[in-house]
Amino acid sequence: MCMGLIKLSRLDGIVYGAASPLFGFRLDNQDDLWVYKKDAFSIIEGVKGEESAALLKNFFHKKREKSE
Repeated sequence: MCMGLIKLSRLDGIVYGAASPLFGFRLDNQDDLWVYKKDAFSIIEGVKGEESAALLKNFFHKKREKSE
């Protein structure tokens, strides 16, 4: 999700479970977030991470099976 869109939506923060090192946003360069941090903003990661990752893997596995 685009950080700009998140802030324009006036969310106080985001919570997510499964991280995606290939396609997802990572907090390895938090210096870039200063543009969006005009108000208090929180990012909570890894909530039920293993369950979230398993659900996503299962979903896309089934989706690939249907397209074959």
